[in-house]
Amino acid sequence: MKAFLSQLPTECQSLTIEPRHKVALDHFLMVDGTVWVVLLTTMPGDCPKAWHMTKREYWSIQPKHGTRDRYIRENMQPTLTGTMNPPKPQQPSLF
Repeated sequence: MKAFLSQLPTECQSLTIEPRHKVALDHFLMVDGTVWVVLLTTMPGDCPKAWHMTKREYWSIQPKHGTRDRYIRENMQPTLTGTMNPPKPQQPSLF
């Protein structure tokens, strides 16, 4: 996770996953007129992702339901992708 965050601008590197949560999704408005949307996750089989776009692109997204960040997460290709989280270990059957 730290290796992935180190690839992002300094403003984005403070994002953390809250205790008892599995994901953190937030956007960061940059001084240069761009926006970074960052997803951190500990979900098995998923990986951290980040999307980079202009402010105009970001604000032009008007999802019918949910937030812009969630719409971006579900419908757009990420700019950066981290390493895949390991799959959940299988529990042996008791039967």
